[in-house]
Amino acid sequence: MPGKIKNVLIFLTDQQRKDSVAAYGNPIIKTPNLDRIANEGVRFERAYVQNPFCCPSRASILTGLYPRTHGVWHNGIQFDDVAPPTLGNILQTHGYRTGSVGKIHLNAWFRQHPPSGYQESQDYWQKHPEMKDWHGPYCGFQEVELTIGHVQYSTRGGHYGAYLEREFPQGPKLLLRENALLNQGYFETWRNAIPEEHHYNTWIADRTIEMIDRFADRPFFIHCSFPDPHHPFSACEPYASMYDPNAMPDPLPPSLDEMAAMPPIYRAHYMGEETYYSKEPPFFEKIVGAPLREMAAQMYGMITHVDRSIGRVLDHLAARRLLDETVVIFTSDHGELLGDHGHILKGPFYYQSLLNVPLMIRYPGAQPAVNRDLAAHVDLIPTVLDCLGLETPGYLPGHSLGGYLRGARVFVRDAVLTEFRPFGGPNMKILHTADGWKYVYYHGERYGELFNLKDDPQERNNLFRNPAYADVCRRLNVRLLDELIGTEAAWPPRGYWL
Repeated sequence: MPGKIKNVLIFLTDQQRKDSVAAYGNPIIKTPNLDRIANEGVRFERAYVQNPFCCPSRASILTGLYPRTHGVWHNGIQFDDVAPPTLGNILQTHGYRTGSVGKIHLNAWFRQHPPSGYQESQDYWQKHPEMKDWHGPYCGFQEVELTIGHVQYSTRGGHYGAYLEREFPQGPKLLLRENALLNQGYFETWRNAIPEEHHYNTWIADRTIEMIDRFADRPFFIHCSFPDPHHPFSACEPYASMYDPNAMPDPLPPSLDEMAAMPPIYRAHYMGEETYYSKEPPFFEKIVGAPLREMAAQMYGMITHVDRSIGRVLDHLAARRLLDETVVIFTSDHGELLGDHGHILKGPFYYQSLLNVPLMIRYPGAQPAVNRDLAAHVDLIPTVLDCLGLETPGYLPGHSLGGYLRGARVFVRDAVLTEFRPFGGPNMKILHTADGWKYVYYHGERYGELFNLKDDPQERNNLFRNPAYADVCRRLNVRLLDELIGTEAAWPPRGYWL
């Protein structure tokens, strides 16, 4: 079967919950094209990110390495575009054409541009108008068509910003809150006025289709990455009014008793206090109720817009008779809390809605299936190379999911590791095990997290301080240490001169 597979297409969204896809059981949202990928491929129920923030997670997806190895341990940390290699670099050595359309975000895009990775800096684009004629190479992609930022921020640089300047100069104003179709003053939420045909989701689909046509004469890898549904939560019409806010599912409600058993940052953030992460409005004063329902409705609208754009790309692949020669992957860099346990957005809050992301792989000729074993973003590069019949570099710590795609009875991993190191807070490691435990270790602290996800899937009862589970904590400490040692990548590789 690998002989048939020639191409790779990865669809990536930003900050999308697993339960915001109909194929994962959501009865409200309209995602027919994502459902198509799921129904024609393998839908993974227990896929986990390696970091709950954009840049580190994206670097793990594209390098197959953990943040402590590729070095991007938080947003704003510079990615080394020479080493380690990305999937694009690897596939180029095998003759593939490689390209990316949309959001890459391996480097900072706010404030002053860094010495390298400046290609994603809005500041650099503002100071260097000649960038509109630059299209790569960048981080393993021979050609790039960049969006930089989200909603109103997307117009300050990148090729999409240049497109608006050239083709629809009123576009930037229509994305602003002050020109919204509906602005109720809610936190990070409004309905924007830009027409669908000039929205970045439409632009990304258009440019991806054009790239497919340019690349179709030989095997290709295309990274099609949408900035949505990351906040601000702001859809355009018809998606902005597609969902009734009052019909949105209720989040898992907060409980101060529950928070009392959690690390102190959980309660502090809920109360709107300053933390080492960020300061958001007090949840119970500014978010709960109508603002949260409108936030969810806009997020749903953004996702359905992305779904339509993905459908256009899939339809074009099918029309070009390329779909059955292409491995299609859909995932998100991390989830969204959306009110669960009294929190929104992302951060050092290791609930399933943030860490357990959608992952669907359409493998031509495969038997559609639902997989409930553990999977990780670092498994994607070994999986792609396996599907293409190519050798996986020995330094990569992930495991191929290809056996699942071929319907084999395999067991890839018994644990998944997630890492987070905030500015000014303790380094943290999160372990999910095949038998349903979630364990969070906070360096240098006496607190931690322990959940039995089989008995407590809503993560209500932190067992870390319960003496009856002291042996479980000790066992998982050892298992965490073993996973840390076992996933130390041999990067950089040993030189031939030694």
